Amino acid sequence: MAEKKAVISGLSLKYLGLFDMKEFYSIIERWLKDMGYDKDDYTHEYNVFEEGKVIKIELRPYRSVSDYVKLYMKINIVANNLKDVIVKIDEKDTQLQDGNVSVVFAGFVITDYEKRWVSNALSYFFRVIIDKYLYSGYIRNFEKLMMEDINLLYEELSSYLNLNKYRFGKV
Repeated sequence: MAEKKAVISGLSLKYLGLFDMKEFYSIIERWLKDMGYDKDDYTHEYNVFEEGKVIKIELRPYRSVSDYVKLYMKINIVANNLKDVIVKIDEKDTQLQDGNVSVVFAGFVITDYEKRWVSNALSYFFRVIIDKYLYSGYIRNFEKLMMEDINLLYEELSSYLNLNKYRFGKV
């Protein structure tokens, strides 16, 4: 049985104002691709209410860093009260969204994801001993890598959203 260890949980990013939801999502997609992550499965929910649109997206990207360790993220994006707004940028009308966006990150390190060490109780016992005493530094390095990856994505998204405050302001 693969062991999943939570490295970071509940790191959140919140923003209220003008932004381009398509561009925001494409930044995440491009970053994941550039960093070598694949998407496992995700959900996408889109609702329209009188007060605005609500978009909920859950991404579950992963990256196999060795044949024993996999880095796994959960990214929950919730955009509330989105309203389409037309803004002039360089004499050209551009459609943006005005509303709240919240992103919550969680990061995990999964060991023995190929389930090589669970064939019987004795091999599982040896795996626990090896993880605890021999691979502890090895696994700790991947935990640090997971933290760095989530912090890099957080900073990338935060920079994009903060830049929008100065590019568009509040209508």
